[in-house]
Amino acid sequence: MSSNDVPTPAPTRRTVVSLAVGIAGACAAGSAFATSATAAPGEQGGPAGSKTPKGTLPTTPIDIGPITDYAKDGVYDKLVKSQHVLIHKSADRLAVMSAICPHKRCLVALDADQLKCPCHSSFFNLDGGRVEGPAKSSLPHLAVSTNKAGHIIADPKKLFEEKQWDDAASYIAIPTSAAPPPPADGPKR
Repeated sequence: MSSNDVPTPAPTRRTVVSLAVGIAGACAAGSAFATSATAAPGEQGGPAGSKTPKGTLPTTPIDIGPITDYAKDGVYDKLVKSQHVLIHKSADRLAVMSAICPHKRCLVALDADQLKCPCHSSFFNLDGGRVEGPAKSSLPHLAVSTNKAGHIIADPKKLFEEKQWDDAASYIAIPTSAAPPPPADGPKR
């Protein structure tokens, strides 16, 4: 030690605690900023106002309504928010599928001619088959039946993966008309 050096006093307890609190606060602020900047919509810490609902299927049977409610082919999304299911009607069958993306459980949405998960951009065909994205499987179909009132009832306790979609319990068969089509030149008189 030279004659010009002045000894530095030992830090006080208050100085050490203040420094530790300041460092912890800076770390917490940096972590919160990094999380909100990188989290996808709907995830914890996502951008403000962009929460995408996460889903679970109900535990009780779901009354989908009468088959006459589904006259046109396509996807019906009227029960996505309340029951987390989609209804797909094609020429020969009606199926009820989960609207919950198997990747991170966000609710998928109808996007033109496909279904899209808004959280991480998994894409599915209109029947729920996986097309691309981080989801590793298709949207499962629910067991369906018809009750005495003629309503379609979906059972969320019985799910069918894509390889099981031909199981008769996974869809309602749409009867084809028994009458033959009229001749091309019109009916005979």
